[in-house]
Amino acid sequence: MSAALKVAIIGSGPSGCYVAERLLRQRKGAIEVDVFDRLPTPFGLVRGGVAPDHQSTKAIARVLGRAIAQDGCRFFGNVHVGRDLSLDQLRSAYDAVVLAVGAPRDRRLRIAGEDLAGVFGSSAFVGWYNGHPDYADLAPALDRVRQVVIIGNGNVAVDVARVLARCGSEMDRSDIDPEVEAAIAAAPLHQILIAGRRGAADVRFTPVELAELGDLQQAAVVVSEAQVMGTEAADNPSTAVLREFAARPAQPRPITIAFGFRLVPEAFLGDEAGRLRGVRFRREQGVLEVPAELVVTCVGYEAVACDTLFPEHGAFSNDAGRVDDGLYVVGWAGRGASGTIATNRPESHALADRILAEVTPAGRPGRAGVTTWLQGTAVVDFGGWQRIEAAETARAGSGRPRRKFTSMNDLVAVAEVGSPQSKSAREGTRMNLEQFKTLMKPITDAVSGRALDASLVDTLNREVPADGPAFKAIENGCHEAIAAGWMCTQGGPGRRFGRVIEAGPETHGLSVDVVHLQDVVGPHHRHPTGEICMIMPVTATAKFDGCGRGWMVNEPDSAHHPTVTEGEALVLYLLPDGKIEFTR
Repeated sequence: MSAALKVAIIGSGPSGCYVAERLLRQRKGAIEVDVFDRLPTPFGLVRGGVAPDHQSTKAIARVLGRAIAQDGCRFFGNVHVGRDLSLDQLRSAYDAVVLAVGAPRDRRLRIAGEDLAGVFGSSAFVGWYNGHPDYADLAPALDRVRQVVIIGNGNVAVDVARVLARCGSEMDRSDIDPEVEAAIAAAPLHQILIAGRRGAADVRFTPVELAELGDLQQAAVVVSEAQVMGTEAADNPSTAVLREFAARPAQPRPITIAFGFRLVPEAFLGDEAGRLRGVRFRREQGVLEVPAELVVTCVGYEAVACDTLFPEHGAFSNDAGRVDDGLYVVGWAGRGASGTIATNRPESHALADRILAEVTPAGRPGRAGVTTWLQGTAVVDFGGWQRIEAAETARAGSGRPRRKFTSMNDLVAVAEVGSPQSKSAREGTRMNLEQFKTLMKPITDAVSGRALDASLVDTLNREVPADGPAFKAIENGCHEAIAAGWMCTQGGPGRRFGRVIEAGPETHGLSVDVVHLQDVVGPHHRHPTGEICMIMPVTATAKFDGCGRGWMVNEPDSAHHPTVTEGEALVLYLLPDGKIEFTR
């Protein structure tokens, strides 16, 4: 009997499930496939991205579930690679590792005002109305929203418009959360503008999705004859739908859905309170300013780091799915955010066939090794997922498929995880303040009494290197604390911050602050007693004041605008006596 091939798949969306399906079918028994997901629930964007009123599309989850419920496959939910396990550990335990992690981060427009209250990327906004645990607390202030601008000419833009414009009875068979549904219903919504850079002949909506807008009970779609003039020769079925909209007689409805073509966003405009008030576009005829209290940008997505492996230009560099020896990538993580659920199946099957052709079993520990490493972690297996699914179905209202649990703690609790740590996972988080203080103690001890100058940077980079265990432990602790909701609790998208530890005797008079910044120039401030910065890029290329991953020291009486470029980073500040002076 041939040795078992052992394969780990990180991510349980369609791409990952299709790889598992093909491997198990082709290898026929002499294989062990383990599927890891940071959420307690499988199926990726099928659960958290497909619109709640598109239940026929979500039904593919039944097929995906059968793939990972087979003999020879095990689901490891609530396991975050980079926190609970390292990528290196997985590569050492399995003959092949497949990254099927998708592209979860919104691509930014990088224009002024993108961090105003009221501006959201579609990943966050769609995640909110889909009950994704990462965005359950997003709480957009819809009670003041009369006018919405949606930027993008693809299906996600249409989904957002439709969900906002649908009335209550039209969502009766959806799985939208009742609280989200109530918030949308209470909004004094009057107008939605779907704006894109392309012309009417080049839109990327699919015709079926676009046509749905014309069937809404309380919304009228408005397209002018001028907007579609000259498009008759366009080989684009969606353009024909736009022409049909233009030919309709006027329909008096409470909400208007309009389209703006060849509009290039230049800036988001804010009021004195820092809230969105409008969008400025550039067009052939000059500048156009459109009032809006809510903007959702639907301009694409990017992959994020998987532990120590970083994407380039929104995806992981690969050669036909191969990243390195024994390391592969599939789906959006490898090709970029394009295509549909159906697109993933042939690509995933081709990758599975490649793995079977070129990877030889090497007697690695596989599941047995991982199970040992995960002792104490609240792992949700497929049976746990089935308990979640049953509970969500039981609590749904009449005619609805489910009512989702939207917090990690609730999901883990309902899964009835048998881990020794399951109680703490239900009641709190893996990282609390006292644990974080313990992580910081060696650092505050090391810098106590030291002059804040260039020599301290050299000392820290030598004694606490960015690739060392102490640095990584603090970095992971920050991510866990942010996920748990007690770190970086102030601010908004692009700039979140908060003091974690006050200056006191136990820290030798140093305070600890953590900020989460993304492509932003922060407020100018002065460091009367100096500042020590620990720079932890989330995006591999991200720079803080021009510096990458590692340590930086600002000497006493220095001042700056803290600036993150080329992506997203966490920065931990140590401030002697907790002193910082904001100057403008």
